[in-house]
Amino acid sequence: MSSRCSAGIGLCKYELKLTDTMEEELSCINDALKHLNDVPALYPKGYFNQLRSSIGGSV
Repeated sequence: MSSRCSAGIGLCKYELKLTDTMEEELSCINDALKHLNDVPALYPKGYFNQLRSSIGGSV
């Protein structure tokens, strides 16, 4: 988040990084994208089976 949002950061229970430059912003986005592949492992086995449909197969 932009450092201009620092007043509201204290209200959030999650850790947030403040950025002042485009390089910092891009670095934070890249960090988030790197961890995106780890997300499916957080779901229980078989969870994604419920997203299958008879029309399109698995989603």
